[in-house]
Amino acid sequence: SQWNTMSVDGLAGNNPAATNTFGSTISLDAIAEVKVQAGNYQAEYGRNGGSYINLVTKSGSKEFHGSAYWYVRNEDFNANDFFNNLTGQPRPLYRYNTEGFTLGGPLPVSRFIPRTKDRLFFFYSFEDLQTKSPQALRQVTVPTALERAGNFSQTLDLNGAVIPIKDPLTGTPFPGNIIPANRMSPNGVGMLNVFPLPNALNRNLTKGNYNYQFQESLNVPKNQNLFRTDYRATDKDMFFFRGAIWNSDTQGSAVPAGASNWGLLKQHYAYSDESAVFNYTHIFSPSIVNEFQAGAHYDLENGPPLSSTELAKVQRSTYGITMGQFSPQWNTLNVVPQATFGGVPNAAAITFDGRWPLRGSDTNFDFSDGLTWVRGAHTLKFGIYLQRLRNEEGRQGTFSGNFDFSRNITNPNDTNYAYSN
Repeated sequence: SQWNTMSVDGLAGNNPAATNTFGSTISLDAIAEVKVQAGNYQAEYGRNGGSYINLVTKSGSKEFHGSAYWYVRNEDFNANDFFNNLTGQPRPLYRYNTEGFTLGGPLPVSRFIPRTKDRLFFFYSFEDLQTKSPQALRQVTVPTALERAGNFSQTLDLNGAVIPIKDPLTGTPFPGNIIPANRMSPNGVGMLNVFPLPNALNRNLTKGNYNYQFQESLNVPKNQNLFRTDYRATDKDMFFFRGAIWNSDTQGSAVPAGASNWGLLKQHYAYSDESAVFNYTHIFSPSIVNEFQAGAHYDLENGPPLSSTELAKVQRSTYGITMGQFSPQWNTLNVVPQATFGGVPNAAAITFDGRWPLRGSDTNFDFSDGLTWVRGAHTLKFGIYLQRLRNEEGRQGTFSGNFDFSRNITNPNDTNYAYSN
């Protein structure tokens, strides 16, 4: 799947990242032809070792033609999930609205531009997708209000027994299983306060495996505009220009390249793809044809927080966290460190994508010229193909630090529980 070449109107549409997948989205109603070269193809279809797949967009004609459509899905047509009913969760939003239209025909400009009557055509396609896509129900464990205050007298294991919290200085449990206020680190308490308070308190239902549940529907607006102009200047000279713009913005917690998907932070995953192609075909004779093409393709991905309010939910200053950092210059948004809490059943973690806030882009320029000469029973082809490609995947690293508070019996400072650590 990573060795194919995919193009639109001859312009390479592969994403040059490690997956090498198809990055140029085209509305189905704007496609006139799909051509697949599985093997033994000519040199003009090279670039990769797999198949060559080319999409050809529609063009206008001497008559006006068009279409319009609207496809709908809605949670009102669906039953609720079995496990949502079991835990009292409402039916999540599930909405797909796909609207679009196409229109093509002659460009009525002959009175302004002579010699264009029945020779100049246009085609336009628009598609808009408004989606609310439900995600799986997340069930995790977060620190309770008592635990954040140092009181672990009600912290139970899966068998319902109180977990003893040991004083690292004495090796014996704290009196009443409560850590004195003067022994508590403000930075540690700040890390625990990053989490929301529990909302699933029925231990008969949770069995101690979780105390917080979260479900969301990702909001994913998308749209595409595609425009093509064809000009038959003479019986031997044909031109076309095609431009396309695609925008997609996934909004929520469980987004690509996002933070922890239990609701830590809502952010964008915005992706845009823009391309343009110019093609000129000249017929020298019934046996000799030359085709020149130039194209450009640019895509951009961004992953900022959804709002300043969402960003504040993960900033150190919100929780009074002042612990040092090895490389504070890389933590430009002053976010809290990543953290894990091993030993707590289904513990919620604090994680960020190493590139967050994500930014990456690809820029591609294609130029080609090919001459086809049919001589008797033989077909000869000559040509040149030039591509300039630039790929930026974005800097990445553990920019805010990473703490592991897991229970560790080999560590003399271990208190026997991750939240008390």
